[in-house]
Amino acid sequence: GDEYNPTLVFDGLELFPNNELEVVNRYGKRVFSATNYQNNWDGKSAASGVYYYILDLKDARAQDPVIKGTVSILR
Repeated sequence: GDEYNPTLVFDGLELFPNNELEVVNRYGKRVFSATNYQNNWDGKSAASGVYYYILDLKDARAQDPVIKGTVSILR
């Protein structure tokens, strides 16, 4: 709600239109998934906490075709 980082954004994502994103909570339950993710997940349906994401670019030419990391939601 503070307008800082309101969505989960990956720079250059438009170059990989066949990408797939999955976001899970600490228990491994999927809270969001998308094919052709458009940098638009705002986490509004998720409680405060740390979430894990896997972004598969679906492109063997990419330097790192699978990107994994965490995102924290603070309310």
